[in-house]
Amino acid sequence: MNEVPKRLLTALFCIIYTFGMNHYNIYTTALYYLVLTIICLFEYHYKIDSTRKKITILLSSIVYFLSIGYITGDVEIKYLSFSLPIVMSLFSIELFSGKENPMLSIGTDLIGIIWICLPMILAIVISYPYGGDGLRYHDPRLMYGIMTFVFMSDAGAFFGGRLCGRTKLFPRISPKKTWEGAISGAIISCCSYYIISTIDLLSKREWVVVMIISIITGLIGDLIESMFKRDLHIKDSGNILPGHGGALDRIDGILYSIPFVYSYLVYIGKV
Repeated sequence: MNEVPKRLLTALFCIIYTFGMNHYNIYTTALYYLVLTIICLFEYHYKIDSTRKKITILLSSIVYFLSIGYITGDVEIKYLSFSLPIVMSLFSIELFSGKENPMLSIGTDLIGIIWICLPMILAIVISYPYGGDGLRYHDPRLMYGIMTFVFMSDAGAFFGGRLCGRTKLFPRISPKKTWEGAISGAIISCCSYYIISTIDLLSKREWVVVMIISIITGLIGDLIESMFKRDLHIKDSGNILPGHGGALDRIDGILYSIPFVYSYLVYIGKV
């Protein structure tokens, strides 16, 4: 199958799956991000050939469960506090493993937690905002907006780059990305603003700020994953998504955008 139809069919499936899992309640939303987290952790640790990939993925998943349980009110903070020794145990595990390059091993483990687990946890917080009564309620529309801005920018950059890409954006990291593609992506993402801004969780001005943050950080996140892949001498993080590669290839921009958008949403008192 030609690459473009394959990408479009995969994107359609992902959209349906995302809406289906996120729209029901906070627990299906948490399950959605849990599955995505585990897939991304497997892609990451197996591509870098981590020496402790299984135990690291297990510990990262436990931290995820404790964090989500605290967000939903099912886990008390005294149990959430166990996340700290779990993360610190990565150091002691390396101490007794006797492997070479211990700092490199610990660093790669922590990258997986910071780059993958943390944004996924924050995505659930964004999907569980405070209402006017001061209580949290399930509403994934903020995340839908962030996803739309990043994905529309990514899609616009892909097609814009294919049609009129000339000037290299960052040849040292990603030779195929162009300024023309990046600008096309930003324009397409800006067009989606007129639909997203009808979501009444934010004012139109606040949505503009979220859109700008999402476009810029989404592009940077894409380049960061390209930097990692170039360092590992690989083309894709996996092959689970036909036409797109791995899950990390699809959501790299989202992962980098979420902490920045989350900080802004906290600043304006929305989450």
